[in-house]
Amino acid sequence: MQIFTKRCHDAHLPVAGFSIPVGNLDPEGVAALIAADWAGVDAVSYHAYWAMQGPVSDWTTYRYRHWYEQTGGHMPPVIITEAGRDTVEQEGGAGLPGWKVQGISPERYYAEWQAFDWQLQADANKLVTWHGKQWPLVLGATGFCLRGTPMWANYELSPLSAWFARDSVIGGTPVSIQWTLGFADYARGYPDIGGPIEGLQYDGQGNAWQHSDKGLLFWHKAANKVYWFPNSPKA
Repeated sequence: MQIFTKRCHDAHLPVAGFSIPVGNLDPEGVAALIAADWAGVDAVSYHAYWAMQGPVSDWTTYRYRHWYEQTGGHMPPVIITEAGRDTVEQEGGAGLPGWKVQGISPERYYAEWQAFDWQLQADANKLVTWHGKQWPLVLGATGFCLRGTPMWANYELSPLSAWFARDSVIGGTPVSIQWTLGFADYARGYPDIGGPIEGLQYDGQGNAWQHSDKGLLFWHKAANKVYWFPNSPKA
């Protein structure tokens, strides 16, 4: 890993290393990485999953907190490169891959994501020292997954995407239009948004959204703006 990190740094590329699975590392593994100076990586990538208990466990979902205590904060910052519900055996998830087969509603799952976000915001107030700078312990997290192949269909976050867009419009492109008919209005000036794959939907706060085969169109009532969230390009 040290050789790979050096080659990336020689090319002026930062490295997030290891993609550590949920519930790892143990203290011995952390000690080995400390001895190796964490292979010189710029950040540690970690997978934070949970099951029937929700996102509450310091031992499975937030194992990096133990690394923080063990290192006294002298470690790379953490990027959570995968997160969500999975087959976490310690929490009753054995044989139940993904939230859609774990007996919960989209509303319940989104509430868990809100709780997860609160935990991450609290962790962001903890600082680590790495490469001569101070960083938040957690730089960010990515949910698994927005859309996927049939193999990952039970993990898909697409039923929650409008709520995510409503509560965080970061990354959306604001557009100045009058919202009346959803895609019918938007498509006049932006024909590359594709065709709608569902009807216009609303939530309890008056926000509205509609999915197309190319992304999500969302009207944020409080901001009085329309946002376009294109799907991520396929690899």
